[in-house]
Amino acid sequence: MFDGKGESLSVRLQRAGHILGSAYVECEAESDGEFERIVFSGDLGAPHAPLLPEPRPPERADRVVIESTYGDKDHESREERRYRLKAVLRHALEDGGTVLVPAFSIGRTQELMYEIESLIHEFGSDDVAPDLPWRDLEIVVDSPLAATFTRIYRDLKPSGTLKPPNWSVRAGTRSRSNNLR
Repeated sequence: MFDGKGESLSVRLQRAGHILGSAYVECEAESDGEFERIVFSGDLGAPHAPLLPEPRPPERADRVVIESTYGDKDHESREERRYRLKAVLRHALEDGGTVLVPAFSIGRTQELMYEIESLIHEFGSDDVAPDLPWRDLEIVVDSPLAATFTRIYRDLKPSGTLKPPNWSVRAGTRSRSNNLR
């Protein structure tokens, strides 16, 4: 990136795994034969995320500058989160309710849909509520931006960049879950 007399700076972007396209920055600076590597990052993705490849750890760092909103938190496992989602859906639907989930347009909506789809595939003919099998659960994505990014996630799947199911989603349309595959 920069190369001068006795000084240089190189920059490398590495997969952060937080949302589609996120990256952290590794900067390696040299001045008068001294080298220093500084890593800058915002949110990092969790390992074992259902849709994105895991973040790549830096090879090394002399200094790290990172956002740490959840740095001191222990998060539940993906499996625990998935079964908690199942319990919430079942509880609301057994009472005749509707579940509305405000979700971000990029990343969280697609992860939530992925988890709901995995529950539908696992428990398809079982009832989530009286006379409502999982496979007939109605899912509505009411966000043009979320629908656009869901299509992007779907389109990138064949390249091996992502790991989502083959969704077919349009904003504001009601679809049976088996139409989302």
